[in-house]
Amino acid sequence: MRMPSFWLTKRLPTRNPASRPMNSHRNKPAAPPAKQLPNEVLLPEAARLISEGHTVTLTVRGNSMNPFLRDRRDRIVLGALSDDRLRPGRAVLARETGGRILFHRIIARNADTLTLRGDGNLHGTEQTTVADVMGCLIAAIRHERRYAADGWVWRLYSACWMHLPCLGRRCLLALYRRLFLPRSNNR
Repeated sequence: MRMPSFWLTKRLPTRNPASRPMNSHRNKPAAPPAKQLPNEVLLPEAARLISEGHTVTLTVRGNSMNPFLRDRRDRIVLGALSDDRLRPGRAVLARETGGRILFHRIIARNADTLTLRGDGNLHGTEQTTVADVMGCLIAAIRHERRYAADGWVWRLYSACWMHLPCLGRRCLLALYRRLFLPRSNNR
């Protein structure tokens, strides 16, 4: 059974803030546990909220967007999209032609057909249509710092990564996985 790619991080309300445990290294009340929902419940609701003009913040699940978005550490802010935003380099939440919902970067556009690929994928691509795009990246949040998708830092990262040859991406991904991703004990 495949694990969901995204889970919503939702803070549960508390009645008495004084009764919450303290976070020892900051002397602030610890945050209540996050509620996790499966993709089948979360993503259609997120798409509905985006279509109504809201933004949605999701915690990233999965490694297909490494090295820029890391599993369970980073969050993405998705918002409404316009046709001019759907260009190569833009990261989108979409339903691929096989029915899977994923968050990947557009690498090519041919009229209403989009070709997507995750930053952590070297060769595999997915196809979708403009109508199947549910939202586009507005900002990425890493360590509580917000990087706007239209900001110069995110655009520079995206442009450099997309224009790297396959061998360069392969070497950098291998180095990243060895240095930053935890190893399993099963190896």
